[in-house]
Amino acid sequence: MLNAMYSIYKGFVMGEAEFYKRDLKRMEQQKDVKGLIDTLNHASNWEIRALAAEALGRIGGGKAEEALRKAQNDDKDLLVRIRAEEALEKITGIKGESAKQTIETDWRALLKSSAPSKTNRKSVYGNIDTSIK
Repeated sequence: MLNAMYSIYKGFVMGEAEFYKRDLKRMEQQKDVKGLIDTLNHASNWEIRALAAEALGRIGGGKAEEALRKAQNDDKDLLVRIRAEEALEKITGIKGESAKQTIETDWRALLKSSAPSKTNRKSVYGNIDTSIK
């Protein structure tokens, strides 16, 4: 009970992210794949989940690979999905591009949607004659 109270106290003093970073280092050193998978699946902070994915990539193994594939496909945060993909690349040696392509596609869609079209060019530029003479 005293250890649990001390852990809670450390979490308040150091902040959630710093507290978990130390725990993640310890788990990685001890090759605690189960603990890292639990962190990857359940931590509320995206940064902590991303660090857990990186640690699993350095450790490797079948269970780590399975958890990373799940995170790559299902995590709500894009950066966690990217870290999971990079960790899988370390384990399998196969280069993945799905999460990075998602970012590129999202940026291209955003750029297209914010560029003025021919129909709304007048409203954007005012009454300027945009035709080439």
